[in-house]
Amino acid sequence: MNDLEQPSKSSWLSYIVLALPYVLAIAMTVLLIYCQMNGDLIYANGEPLKVTDEDGWAEWGSCIAFGLLGLVALAAIFMKRTGEGKARKILLLVMAIGAFAAVGEELSWGQRIFGFAPPEVLKSEDGKAVTMGHNDVTAHNISFELGPYFGVGPLKFSIGGMLFGFPMFVLLAFHTIYLPWKVGRGGEKTKRFVKKLGLFLPPIHLGVLLVIFTIFFRVTRKSWAYEDGLGVLHKIDSGELMELLVPAVYVMFLLNCFFRDRRRSSQIVTALTLLIFTAGLVGSLYLAIHSYAS
Repeated sequence: MNDLEQPSKSSWLSYIVLALPYVLAIAMTVLLIYCQMNGDLIYANGEPLKVTDEDGWAEWGSCIAFGLLGLVALAAIFMKRTGEGKARKILLLVMAIGAFAAVGEELSWGQRIFGFAPPEVLKSEDGKAVTMGHNDVTAHNISFELGPYFGVGPLKFSIGGMLFGFPMFVLLAFHTIYLPWKVGRGGEKTKRFVKKLGLFLPPIHLGVLLVIFTIFFRVTRKSWAYEDGLGVLHKIDSGELMELLVPAVYVMFLLNCFFRDRRRSSQIVTALTLLIFTAGLVGSLYLAIHSYAS
């Protein structure tokens, strides 16, 4: 089901799901501006909380968002409404696999799960050994600099970002801006394509908003920094907020697409997803504080 084929009756939960992408986009931007003005450490009950730093709240939150995206995509595969058409199932399966792979990448696979660490040459600049493409020499440490850029540069482009980040940005713009624009102009081939895959098309203004925020987060990534009371320089990584925002928004897209009706199964999936997402973001606060303390 997509916005060309809306149900006659929607559950009240669907209205919450529709509003959340806007709320999340604005909240991430406000949080980024707050961190830029006050530093990346927020104190919760006297404990320092990292927001965008390595092992910070945003990184743990993105693990939750990607994990939920994979689970909701798998649940959508088994919904009766999505039973017709192999293309739709393949798309959902690819999305689930990609989401679970992203969870593993955020958790740094071998190092944290199996205690495996790469050779010294693959260690990142800050001395942390992170495996499987997270900060290894084959991806993020081979970078190019352009700048300074309006006083906040230089901009840094890594091999990993060009191989993974840029294609994801193109797909985001294609799905949230081009397809809604094309369907709005009456493109029959595009309508058939959207219906075949069961894509949820957001309002085009939401797509424009998301793309603008994504560009803003990417341009300012690791460009803002501050010194703490000990004179130690900390970088505010806005890219971590982007990595939380995009999968979280796509979770809401899937819920809108496949679980918007009043069937009990749909309402259960939606309610559980919202509860887990909320609990995950709150739990990420504890993980970020614990990571900082350790």
